[in-house]
Amino acid sequence: MGYEQIIYEKEDGVAIITLNRPETLNALTDKMMREIGGVLDEVATDEEVKVVILTGSGRGFCPGGDLVTGELDLFSNIRHFKIKPFGRWTDLVLKIHSFEKPLIAAVNGHAAAGGYSLACLCDFRIASENAKFTCPQTRIGASADGGISYLLPRIVGVAKALELAYTADTIDAQEAYRIGLVSRVVPHEQLLTEVKKLALRIAKGPSVAIELTKKVILAGLRTDDISTALAHEVWAVNVLQNTDDLQEGLAAFREKRPPHFKGR
Repeated sequence: MGYEQIIYEKEDGVAIITLNRPETLNALTDKMMREIGGVLDEVATDEEVKVVILTGSGRGFCPGGDLVTGELDLFSNIRHFKIKPFGRWTDLVLKIHSFEKPLIAAVNGHAAAGGYSLACLCDFRIASENAKFTCPQTRIGASADGGISYLLPRIVGVAKALELAYTADTIDAQEAYRIGLVSRVVPHEQLLTEVKKLALRIAKGPSVAIELTKKVILAGLRTDDISTALAHEVWAVNVLQNTDDLQEGLAAFREKRPPHFKGR
């Protein structure tokens, strides 16, 4: 499938989705949202892809919706929201949030509003030293959206999330690292190299076990009952008993050699 506003590449089990409207710092349009959703559907069923990287082209990661050129019909999305529970943007947020494969944000520049949400929807974030983050909605009298009300408190804690949302302050990569918004900060020119290196390491792991690990950790986050979390873990272990990778992992442990996982 061809894409006009994103670039899709895959190699060695790693897929890279690049938002590709550099002249707008990769502002979201209706078409871009459709393309992101479409490529995620493609990747979800592609057994060759084990890990996905989301990044931006040029100087920006994503500043949110394109409210300047008119290529994002914001009011159409609002009208759509009145007709059914979720509009195109919120449908995309839910799709990314439920995506089962590992998803890493390589934040190359400014992430704001919807771009902030896209970064937070990923499993974790690695930032270029040039990256910046802004939750700007209150600057124009709007409120946090795009799932930020759910995502940000779970990443940085309630108090810090409220501070960032109230003030609409822009924070740099080092502050984002200090508060736990990003996992690490790397030199700008090394960002994709470092993220690909980590993604490849994950891709070579036991992919079924990694996907189930993601599932049970997120399920555990949504419950305040440890018994429910334990039940999810037991379910995952039972599923994994039938995988070749678990048998290979156990054999490699006994034989004191590196395992060779095949993702099944």
